[in-house]
Amino acid sequence: MPVSIAWDDEAQTTVRYDYVGKWVWEEVYAVYDKANAMIASVPYPVSIIHNLAESEGSPSGALTHARRITMSIPENWDTSVVVGSGAFTESLLSIFSKVYRKLGDHYKTAHTLDEARAIISKHRAT
Repeated sequence: MPVSIAWDDEAQTTVRYDYVGKWVWEEVYAVYDKANAMIASVPYPVSIIHNLAESEGSPSGALTHARRITMSIPENWDTSVVVGSGAFTESLLSIFSKVYRKLGDHYKTAHTLDEARAIISKHRAT
């Protein structure tokens, strides 16, 4: 499956979406409810990593879908880091952050999974 989810750590503080190859938004929505249930199942803040390192890019409608997805994440969602997104997706995230300022403040970008984990760790320390 081109989009999958799993806990990124044994402490269950970060959910990781992995996007592989060509994918469509329906595949994101297919795992989205499970990801939200995972986040809601714990009583502490949870971060999300969107790992696009093996993705062939984002399908059209990214801003609309990102807003829809972000609006229904459980309240204990803390921050999201998008990994390996490339210049185009980073530009879209910048636009998203300006248009939906309150939601956009939760998003960061990283080049690697290790960098994403470091960003999350630093965010939790503040």
